[in-house]
Amino acid sequence: MRKDMRSHCFAEDSPLKEPRVGGSVWPRQCCPVFTPRAAALPEERACWYCKYADFHLKERTSLDVGICCWPKKQID
Repeated sequence: MRKDMRSHCFAEDSPLKEPRVGGSVWPRQCCPVFTPRAAALPEERACWYCKYADFHLKERTSLDVGICCWPKKQID
């Protein structure tokens, strides 16, 4: 069975209606609670630049798919 790459790419880029708390997020997705990291580019609104998304950016190898840590990171 062949996978339709168009639907796969669309899912990676599609906006989220709400945060995926504890779930996987793709770098180019974005949700209504997007909050930029301190070093984010001002025009970018994507999970890769969100302070609530954990892509292990401080680790030796970053993740291709991040984890949504909202609202836990608000509390920490």
